[in-house]
Amino acid sequence: MLGIYAMTLVKERATARIGNIAIQEQISPKEQIIRLLLELVPTNQEKMAEAEVWFAFTAYFRHKQDVFDAMHDGIYAGLQKVMNYAEQVGLLSKKVDKELETERLYAIIDGLALHALLDPKRLDGERMESILVQHLAELFERGI
Repeated sequence: MLGIYAMTLVKERATARIGNIAIQEQISPKEQIIRLLLELVPTNQEKMAEAEVWFAFTAYFRHKQDVFDAMHDGIYAGLQKVMNYAEQVGLLSKKVDKELETERLYAIIDGLALHALLDPKRLDGERMESILVQHLAELFERGI
């Protein structure tokens, strides 16, 4: 089915971009996390097209779990890994409720992606980056 192919292609492309960022040792862990998260939101035309495909097919396949389980798309699991990494490198305190903060980050990523699709002039790549940077700065600051 074409829809499954399109969703798989979007996921593979994003995974490849994230993999390339994850192996970059010359950037700080905080910068690495920011760059990883920016791959999950539509900050340019290519990612905007991918987000349109992702949201359209996620909505369509939501009730067709035998074809594609939209509820387990890998994004939440990826964000759990990001939060574990932040903790391992000392950015996130063990005092922080990691599960709750992962849910918050998931909501922020989804909200940014959706609102960027709905109003891309208001919520452009630069604005989304500022929002993520500020959120992470506040999150990581709380742990110190």
